[in-house]
Amino acid sequence: MKQITLLLSLIFLVVSNSYSQCQLNKIYVNAVLANPSGSPGFDTDGNGTVSSSADEFIQICNDSTGDVIVTGWTINDGVGLKYTFGTDTIHAGECIAIINNYAGSTPMPAYFRDRNSGSSIWNNTGDDIMISDGTDSCTETYTTSSGGCVRLLAATTNTNDCSIQPSDLGSAPLYVDLISFYGKEIKSTVVLNWATASEINNSHFEVLKSIDGQTFEPIGRVEGAGNSTSIQKYSFQDKDVEAKQYYKLKQLDFDGQFAYSDVVIVKSEGETIDIVKQTTEKLIIQPTVNTRVIIANQTGQVVLDTEVSTNTVIYKRDYANGMFTIQAISEDGIQYVKWINIR
Repeated sequence: MKQITLLLSLIFLVVSNSYSQCQLNKIYVNAVLANPSGSPGFDTDGNGTVSSSADEFIQICNDSTGDVIVTGWTINDGVGLKYTFGTDTIHAGECIAIINNYAGSTPMPAYFRDRNSGSSIWNNTGDDIMISDGTDSCTETYTTSSGGCVRLLAATTNTNDCSIQPSDLGSAPLYVDLISFYGKEIKSTVVLNWATASEINNSHFEVLKSIDGQTFEPIGRVEGAGNSTSIQKYSFQDKDVEAKQYYKLKQLDFDGQFAYSDVVIVKSEGETIDIVKQTTEKLIIQPTVNTRVIIANQTGQVVLDTEVSTNTVIYKRDYANGMFTIQAISEDGIQYVKWINIR
């Protein structure tokens, strides 16, 4: 597994399609690491040392095609409160890991949330995990004889005994900085465009397509730049157009490691979802329908979440230094753009 890089890369995790017994508004518990020891794969924060307490984590995922705001949600065990979310969102098809005490490189990757705690989160031989949104809650129970990583998936026997390495939870961070990905239908052809700010060891992209938003199949391959420190632009055309289709990218390194992009949706009415225009000083939102705009910083914290229906200007000077991601979500589809503030 690759070490966590200082590159401010957009991190993608592979989400299992299986549901946990505990599911709240499409948010479910995917895995828990309790009392890790021995295996270098248990070095969750990538600092070179496996800690039986600091590297403990719980991974929760969003198994839907829409973002879920988890601001104020709580995670408890059988004894008491373990974590309260600040202003936060789990994006469609993505996971986050609440780590007990992050001690890796800075800035912390966007898919981590840090408890900053010196004591263990979970009981070594098993525990209850309860997620609550303040109104409803659900509880997942896991068992393990000696600690380690347990994946919690639905099973007809209600057993949760599938031990895995953390690397199996999804792809490690890859050295490809994807800064945009969007699609539009032009004359009965869907045109997909994406760009990277930098690439290291990038072999190629697979273009994946789905009609139902759940099952994706490869429809094409686009070669990567290998190694690059300049912006690289890519394009792919799909002539098999349906009323509505979903696309995502699978980016593969030369050594076989891979990661997935966010999903974009393209409708066949000819409406473009290229609604976010970026200049050096501002972002211009030009929606054709009501559009939800979400801006998150490099730690994943949501700093803006609003609905717009008319042309809207967002000035970059209103935000601190660092990397930001803006998502524009509407019935026309999803577009995301990333920018870096340096003042």
